[in-house]
Amino acid sequence: MKSEFDVVVVGSGASGMTAALAAAKSGSKVVLIEKNSRFGGSSSLSGGQIWIPNNTLQKEYGIKDSPEMAIRYIKKISMGRSKVSLIRTFVEKAPEALDFLIRNTPIRPVLRVEEPDYRPELEGALKGGRTLDPGLFDGDTLGNEYKNILHNPQYHFMGRHVTSIEFEKIMRGEEIAELKERKSSTLALGEALVGALRKALLDMNVPILLSCRATKLLLEGRRVNGLEAMTRKGKSVFYCRKAVILAAGGFEWNRVMKRKYLEFYSENSAGCTSNTGDGIRMGISVGASTNLMDQAWWFTLIKKPGEKRGYLSTSERTLPGSIIVNKNGRRFANEAMNYNDLVREMIKVNVYKCMRENVPSFLVFDSTYASKYTFLGLRRIPGWVKRDNTLAGLGKKLGINQKNLVLTVEKFNKDAAKGKDTDFGRGESFYDKHWGDSTRDNPTISPLNKPPFYGVRMLAGDIGTKGGLSTNIHSQVLDSEEKPIEGLYAAGNNASSIMGLGYAGSGATLGPCITFGYIAGMHASKTY
Repeated sequence: MKSEFDVVVVGSGASGMTAALAAAKSGSKVVLIEKNSRFGGSSSLSGGQIWIPNNTLQKEYGIKDSPEMAIRYIKKISMGRSKVSLIRTFVEKAPEALDFLIRNTPIRPVLRVEEPDYRPELEGALKGGRTLDPGLFDGDTLGNEYKNILHNPQYHFMGRHVTSIEFEKIMRGEEIAELKERKSSTLALGEALVGALRKALLDMNVPILLSCRATKLLLEGRRVNGLEAMTRKGKSVFYCRKAVILAAGGFEWNRVMKRKYLEFYSENSAGCTSNTGDGIRMGISVGASTNLMDQAWWFTLIKKPGEKRGYLSTSERTLPGSIIVNKNGRRFANEAMNYNDLVREMIKVNVYKCMRENVPSFLVFDSTYASKYTFLGLRRIPGWVKRDNTLAGLGKKLGINQKNLVLTVEKFNKDAAKGKDTDFGRGESFYDKHWGDSTRDNPTISPLNKPPFYGVRMLAGDIGTKGGLSTNIHSQVLDSEEKPIEGLYAAGNNASSIMGLGYAGSGATLGPCITFGYIAGMHASKTY
């Protein structure tokens, strides 16, 4: 089958759908193709929050922000692994992209006034107001398309979807009375974000072709003029008058690419399992250059037996009564720091021993913790989590040095009794406090002294890869000489991240996804 459009978008996550919407609103005839049998990609599986510096909603709360502050902050955390021109473009265009979505979709974001940047003590960071929750979205308005959304069971409670604020309360053991009255079809978090984007595309008559895998870019001279794809009915060819926009996610579920590129072979991923690097490989095949391919959006994960994707672990390691140790039974970092930096501590190489001492790692907690807080959203600790009445016994069951584990907990407990962590400063950062138990003097620290004790593997995982095709300020894909490949754009995890080695705050994946998707769609639709 052959067909022709102005713009062909590959991938139905937030970046792809935003690109498609921007192009369609600019008058282009657009088609979006998706490899999976459901739309939404990793965006649908995510918390759906968007990190947008200097956004419109900040003004309502009197939050002072500026482009200069955000640029300084991102430059610092990127550690020289991102182009300043791209950082500046993101910061300047992100508020515009957000306003575009508010005008043209049912998204009604809620400002997370108290959600801090991940390194709030750094120059240019804020202690709240750059992260936005997508709000609730009525899935019934999608009609038959509702059944095609990719769902994430981790964010469902009592059969209902919850917002980020509600999710944090549930993790701390609080009850959410409103859930009882909420329709099961009311979407939240990542599902609300992609659901609202899909509704906007439906209103613009932009089709999403599911189970349609892009396999090869087509060239007319040196210009990309279409692509080949495989569907259930065989090969299809999509020609484009203006551009192909690649937004097909990273390569977190491609074993070959992970071993070839990543500095550490991630133990598991919470990214969409259909993300196998198709867009990146297609870009490379037509001469595209790449950047940051050794990096991922690192995330601490816990894997349930029999399931493929790991579960995101945030509060499990930040709440009082828990610690993380390596197989030698020793702590090695502040467990309450942001997940990206914590995994970087987990995968750090001891150059003298030529090994990574902190993989594997283990989450250990006591019965006070287990009775007060949730574990992966569960009110009771599941049977597959190891437990024992003594720390030594737990260490034996987990394969941890028993003597060191006992000594480590004794040392931690002495500090915890004083509300301190003299080893790693846990609880000192404003970020740590946000993810702890606000009813305590030190929201993240208390002794582990009530048996039985529990332990589970904490995986050094990811929510997607960071590296991808090199792009310019217009989201155009660049060749080895940093010249644009005519007719080819990339956004989301198909493109190299502006965050470099860092992670600015909650939503720092989706903020750039939406922004550069918006830029790609607008620029491509005006290119002939």
